[in-house]
Amino acid sequence: MSSGAAAGMTASVSSGSGGSSGASAGKSGSTEGGAGASATAGAAAGGTGGAAGTEMPVAMKPACLKKASQVIIMGDTFVLWADGFIDALKKESGQTYRDYSLEGAGLGSVNMILGPNLIPPEFDQALSADPDITTALMIGGGTDLLLPDPKFGSEADNCKTDRGPMLDVCNEILKLAFDTGKTLFAKMADKGVKDLVLFFYPQVPKGTLIGGSNPNAMLEYALPMAKALCDGTLAATGGKLKCHFLDLVPVFKGHESDWFQPADIHPNKMGSAAMAKAIVELMKTDCVAQPAGSACCM
Repeated sequence: MSSGAAAGMTASVSSGSGGSSGASAGKSGSTEGGAGASATAGAAAGGTGGAAGTEMPVAMKPACLKKASQVIIMGDTFVLWADGFIDALKKESGQTYRDYSLEGAGLGSVNMILGPNLIPPEFDQALSADPDITTALMIGGGTDLLLPDPKFGSEADNCKTDRGPMLDVCNEILKLAFDTGKTLFAKMADKGVKDLVLFFYPQVPKGTLIGGSNPNAMLEYALPMAKALCDGTLAATGGKLKCHFLDLVPVFKGHESDWFQPADIHPNKMGSAAMAKAIVELMKTDCVAQPAGSACCM
């Protein structure tokens, strides 16, 4: 337990005792008249002081990070091809997390042109290496649309255009991705993962070789679905896994061109640094995988 947590707990106990003493005085004073009211007020003040002395009830505090390897990174080329992202994440967090992201990895389906890469097996690989995993940082679903599995036919190529949200095939791809994500999150919960940071794509440059004429149409369409999936994870897993959602659109706002590599949809060093900073700030705010000594964990 951190010294801050111990001090907070001591303050709670001490102040609570003051409240109890005040209550006894109130009881005694009531037999003599108005003094009881003053004593009761003292009891209330003592009890309130006890609550104020604790930042968070000790029983509610999450466990502090024991080792950096308890945090894993999963995802597609938006992690792997983001220039300097892993280094930026290490700089911001002060930790070296395990990275299992794969080139061209889909969440539910993908064209295997870059290899038989899907995101769920990344978690299996992490488990095999070391099953002690408390937190996962993940992005996924975009590659399913940008590199569609040939089984969906040539119409799926239009998922990278303005027409994407209106096409049944694009909705089918998206549904498979998020259904697969829900199954993956349930498995994470069963294997002891406590927190998932799901970060989702920003607005990316249009007219690129990989992104097509307008990948943002489907990304905008998918954004609320991804957030809904994340928001529903705690209930879906019976309280085992909490998902923390990070929308990268506001993070990249105003930098839709200068934070990306030339003629590409993947972040350059500036975009990667901003993405890493936003992730770590969310982790600190929500007390996710914080090191020993942090006041929010024990």
